[in-house]
Amino acid sequence: DVKIGAQISSVWHGLFRGFTADWWRVNNPRNGDRWKNAGLLTLDLSSARLRNLTRALAPAIWRIGGTPEDDVVYVVGNPPECSTNEMINQSLRYPGPLCLTMSRWAEIIDFVKYTQVKLAFGLNGLYQREHPSQSFNSTNAREFLKYTANQGYPVYAFELSNEDNHGQIDPKILADDFGTIRNYINEFWPYDDGRRPLLFGPDVGQHFETSEDIWLASFLDEAASFLNVSTVHTYCNKYTTSVCSSGKVNASGLSTCILPELDFMRIVKKHAPHLNVMAGEAGPHSHGGLDGCTNRFVNSFWYLDVLGSLSAHGVVAFARSTLIGGWYEMVDKTTFQPNPDYFAALLWGELMGTVQLNVTISNSRSLHAYASCTTDGVTLLLLNPDQTETIVTVSGLKMYSRPDAPEQEEYHVRAHDNNPFSNECEILLTSGEWKVLQSADDGTPPEIFPVTRALQPISVPPMSYAFIHFPRSTC
Repeated sequence: DVKIGAQISSVWHGLFRGFTADWWRVNNPRNGDRWKNAGLLTLDLSSARLRNLTRALAPAIWRIGGTPEDDVVYVVGNPPECSTNEMINQSLRYPGPLCLTMSRWAEIIDFVKYTQVKLAFGLNGLYQREHPSQSFNSTNAREFLKYTANQGYPVYAFELSNEDNHGQIDPKILADDFGTIRNYINEFWPYDDGRRPLLFGPDVGQHFETSEDIWLASFLDEAASFLNVSTVHTYCNKYTTSVCSSGKVNASGLSTCILPELDFMRIVKKHAPHLNVMAGEAGPHSHGGLDGCTNRFVNSFWYLDVLGSLSAHGVVAFARSTLIGGWYEMVDKTTFQPNPDYFAALLWGELMGTVQLNVTISNSRSLHAYASCTTDGVTLLLLNPDQTETIVTVSGLKMYSRPDAPEQEEYHVRAHDNNPFSNECEILLTSGEWKVLQSADDGTPPEIFPVTRALQPISVPPMSYAFIHFPRSTC
């Protein structure tokens, strides 16, 4: 049974569910086979399929960054790393600079404008940094920010460097560097009129041992006044490896996936209590994911559970690895077809609200449930990872008379042919049949209609999830 209670937290005005992009090259020996041409320098941003699939997820934060962001050089102001001769061979060389030309930057911005996502762009924070105790050379970043401002490009936020809490940079030095970027943002966007980009950071990795607790605390003590949002990167390798090897979802293991974020929030609350927390890069498994698993239906249990649990704990935004690229992508890099997690993201955005409600579960060890207020009622998310059907009775709803609306709208989703490792998912129709969810040739997602019922207990099939909307309920 599920009881819906009082309001407990809120997330950012429709931007909670976001996604990432990365810079990996196809010839990178570490991750090239996982990314192929989905890295930012080679991804086909003109693809109608990709553009329309992405636009359907807006509003959302699109975070561009990752490990290679600290190899990116901006081709403005004649940086020596990106001279003409260097750039001719850059796609054939590894390692080497990733040269972002201003024509490619314009293509990225055009994609942002069409899709209506909010761009969070990670700046190279290691540029010509010769020692962890030395500041980076900010000249190239300054020229890039100045160019971006002069072009009037819509950038929602900037970040600086990637996962530097593992010894790459002294925390106080990095704090000074964030102060430099904050000054540049204020200089080039002098009016705080809604167009000035925010500053996110420090994009730390998830291992919060004693030494890294100290690193993060030292950074926040110095840099909190420069930041708008604090960001952390997390992956859930142990849980995901178990699921991928067994095909069974461990409901208790799911609950461990948010522990790094909670550790991070504990440190932020102590040292920078005014800052909101964002999962700036989060995925089911690091190093690009696990092919045949983190891009299959079984991964939707991890995805929806972290969306539900982190929003309930007050994390204001979540950038999932990735929109496209790697083996945890929501859109297949080869076919540009949506994977099952794409539809999980689509339904979350359409049905869940920004105010989260307390949920109490009884008589079930495996059921996970989350609820939120919407503009027209209350939505309940139910995850049933069991091999058997679950019957859920809902209490605590505040119902009111609304004759023009059904009492209960149900969206049930399962794996195609009940195969948890399928790359397709199905939705339940009013007829009782299941239909595979597919996008149109141009990438437009299908219209998804609920099964409507009178208020009654909910039957959640085995290894499936359901969004239940109550239009006659109020918060």
